[in-house]
Amino acid sequence: VLVVSIGGNDVAMLPMPCTILAMAGLLLLPTSCVEHGCSLCTVPLDDCCCGCGASVASCFCACPPCLGYFAHLFKTRVEYYLRALTSRTKPRKILVCMIYYPGEAPTPSWAGGALGAMGYNKDPAKLQTFIRKTFTDATSKIRIPGTQVIPVPLFNVLDGKRTADYVARVEPSAQGGRVMAEFLLDLIHQSTNTNNNEVVVTMDKVPTAPQTSYMQDRR
Repeated sequence: VLVVSIGGNDVAMLPMPCTILAMAGLLLLPTSCVEHGCSLCTVPLDDCCCGCGASVASCFCACPPCLGYFAHLFKTRVEYYLRALTSRTKPRKILVCMIYYPGEAPTPSWAGGALGAMGYNKDPAKLQTFIRKTFTDATSKIRIPGTQVIPVPLFNVLDGKRTADYVARVEPSAQGGRVMAEFLLDLIHQSTNTNNNEVVVTMDKVPTAPQTSYMQDRR
């Protein structure tokens, strides 16, 4: 089993200029435009121009256009990464994680400037809507031939409400890490008897909290 969480720091920590412009475009829109927007497809090529090639071209396939940029970033580019990573040995399952919500409480954080710039301190719902939308339009559509891909919405368990789940708002605490680990183990267990290529996790099927206590059982 391979668990992958990738792409979040490309937005929050060291974004490329085109990523900054795409995020700024989304943040200027009403939340409803992001929620009800549509990304029809992405350019089926990896990006070799620091986000300013195929990712930007994918904007022509979405409304609002900026959704296409992030659909390419979190779907097509992640697919290329996973295909290269598993080119020699295919795992039976790949769990592809969508990032969790940052903590909503304005506690001290090294990421405070980035969160403030994205308007998270005043209106966390907008960024949270974007994360959910990206999960639906990008992460949930990832396919890797020869293995079962399970999209994982970590925001279902780290929802930004419980400050004790976080360190510096953007890192999981020991408590938050345990919640995530149990959630992942739940999904692995639930998918054991499914077909090899079936994607089993969708927004309306995934539990909102761990159903078992595997971490405790493994002591």
